[in-house]
Amino acid sequence: MNITFLNNKVFKLYDSENTAESLTLRFLKSDYSLDVVKDFFDQANVADVAKEIIKTNDEGTYVCTFSNYTSVSSVAEMTVDVVSESTKEIASLDESGKEITTSVPTTETKQVELVVVVLKYVDPTVALVDKLDKQINPTIDVDTCTLDELKKYRQAKNKEAMNDFFRNNPMKHTDGLYYGVEDEDRSEMTEEYMGYMMEKTSNPKAKLEWHSKGSACTERTEEEFGAIAIAVRAYTKPYFNKMQAAKEAIFSAKDKDAVMAVKIFGEE
Repeated sequence: MNITFLNNKVFKLYDSENTAESLTLRFLKSDYSLDVVKDFFDQANVADVAKEIIKTNDEGTYVCTFSNYTSVSSVAEMTVDVVSESTKEIASLDESGKEITTSVPTTETKQVELVVVVLKYVDPTVALVDKLDKQINPTIDVDTCTLDELKKYRQAKNKEAMNDFFRNNPMKHTDGLYYGVEDEDRSEMTEEYMGYMMEKTSNPKAKLEWHSKGSACTERTEEEFGAIAIAVRAYTKPYFNKMQAAKEAIFSAKDKDAVMAVKIFGEE
């Protein structure tokens, strides 16, 4: 038997056993060492490549598909006793009393060395939610990560905290309306102005538009648009400088304790 993963990695399989909760894969140690099997199942994207595991026989004929056994529970060596049926020759006598031999059924036990992998079933919806949560709310193991990884993580949290502040504290302009000032808002504002200036070279009737918080875009004069842009910059600059100061402290830190001691945006 063989199994094929989504990245087309193929393993020769000794046998397998599955339930609703788990899938056990057994490989002959003579085919694959423990290190080889561990290297495959320890890779970062194993949950992705194990979403579908296709089993085929030695002639390449499809047998079945194991779906969503994506969490590695264990990888270990194991020696098992395998009982097989066979025959053996024993002495006997024929009708005349002459010695003869005859075959009788028997069982034979031999030890087989295996590498055994146990995979746990993971509901795909739960896996997706967990993946999205890690993207939205990333975490890090301070003890096992590198200094560089910790610095990047802390800076990401530093910048995220600033944007959270901007999200909850839009700018109130002189027209009495509130304007978004997050990274995305400022980028879109720049794109709108650059696009307007390019279109204006070939279309004198090009429109410059912008919107207040929660409102649709409306046409603005260059003076109105410029006044909003200048106000946004003035509003965000002090907070941006505060975030930058924390960033500089993070990346100049010499060890993990120093990184964690830096007060990121919002921790002052």
